[in-house]
Amino acid sequence: MAPAPRTEIGEAGALDSGLDAAVRAFRTAAWAWLTVVTLLSYASIEQPVAAALGVLAAGAVTAVWWLPSSPARSDEVRRRLVAAELLVGAALVAADGWVYDDGRAQSFGGVWPLAGVLAVAVRSGRRAGVSAGLVLGAARAVGEVVVVRGGWSATRVLAVASTGVLFGLAGWAAGWAAGRIRIAERLAARSAARAEVAAELHDGVLQTLAVVQRRSDDPDLVRLARSQEAELRRYLAGPDETAAGDVPVEVLLRAAAADAISRFGLRVEVAAVPPLPAMPAARGAALRGVVGECLANVAKHAGTDRAVVFAEADDRCLHVSVTDEGIGFDPGAVHERGIEESIRRRVEGLGGTTTIHARPSAGTTVVVEIPLEAR
Repeated sequence: MAPAPRTEIGEAGALDSGLDAAVRAFRTAAWAWLTVVTLLSYASIEQPVAAALGVLAAGAVTAVWWLPSSPARSDEVRRRLVAAELLVGAALVAADGWVYDDGRAQSFGGVWPLAGVLAVAVRSGRRAGVSAGLVLGAARAVGEVVVVRGGWSATRVLAVASTGVLFGLAGWAAGWAAGRIRIAERLAARSAARAEVAAELHDGVLQTLAVVQRRSDDPDLVRLARSQEAELRRYLAGPDETAAGDVPVEVLLRAAAADAISRFGLRVEVAAVPPLPAMPAARGAALRGVVGECLANVAKHAGTDRAVVFAEADDRCLHVSVTDEGIGFDPGAVHERGIEESIRRRVEGLGGTTTIHARPSAGTTVVVEIPLEAR
C-alpha cells in the first residue's frame, strides 16, 4: 500500500517554519551589517552610548529568535518577539537624527527594522505587513518632530513619507508572496495526495472495474461498473473544471476521458508530461470539446475500445494527441467531414492546428497544437 498522503496541516507547518527561517536569516545578516556600519561610521555618531544600546538591543532580539520554543508556547512567543522587534525597530528609526550628525551618509538601524515588518507579513498577511511598515514610518515622523526639529522643507517631508511608503510596500509584498506560496503549497499537497490515491485506485479498483466490464454478461452490472469507473476518474481529474478562473490542462483531459468512459465504455489512458499549463475557462472548454470529439470518433468508427490521450507543452504550444489502435482509414480516400466540422474548426478557433495520422488497419492519431496565448 502507498504511504499515507501528507496532511495540509503538516505542510503548512513546514512552510511557516521555512518562511520564519528565511526571515531569521535576513534579520541576522541585517544585524551584522548594522554592526559593521556603526563601527565604520563611528566618527559621525553624536550619541555613541545610544548607538551602542540600539545595536545591542537589535542583537538581543536577533539572538532570541534563534532560541527554540515549545510548540505550546510558539504562537505566544512569536507575538511577543514580533512586538519587541517592532518596538526596537521603531526606536532605531526614530533615533536616526539624534544618533548621527547632520552629515551622516546612512540611516541608523539600516535595514534591520524591516525584519519586524517581514515577520508580521509572512504570518499575518498583507494588511498586517502594511500596518507594521506604517508604524515604522510613523516612528520616523515622530523622530523628526521630537529629535531633529527644524523647518519642514519639501525634501524633508518627502524623505519622511518615503520611509513609511517603502516599509509599507515591503510589508505588502512579503505578505502577498507568502500568501501565494501557501496557496501553491496547498495545491501541491492536494495534487500529491490525489496522485497517491490515483496510483492505489489504478492498481486496484479501476482495474477490477475494467475486468468486470469485459467479463460480465450482466448488462446492469457492466453499466454500474462503467458508471463507477467514470465517477472515480472524475474525482482523480481534480477540482470542478467549471469553476471560475484558469483550469489545469490535465484536469480538462481527465474530465474528457471520464466522459468518454461513461458515454461509450472506452478504455482511456491519459499520459501527461508535467508541467502542463492552465487555461482560461472558455479556452479550456473548447479543448475539452476537441478531445471529447476525438474520443467519440474512436468509439464510433475505430472498432476498438481503447484510446490514449497524450499531452505535453513547450514554451510556445500545448501538444495533445489522441491515439487508437483500431481499423484506421485512408485519409486520401475518406472525406474527413466529421473531423473537419467537430475538431478542426474548434482548434482553429483557438489559433491552433490539427494533423491526422492514419493508415488502414494501423490505427489513427489526431495531433492538436494550440498556442499557449490566445491570438
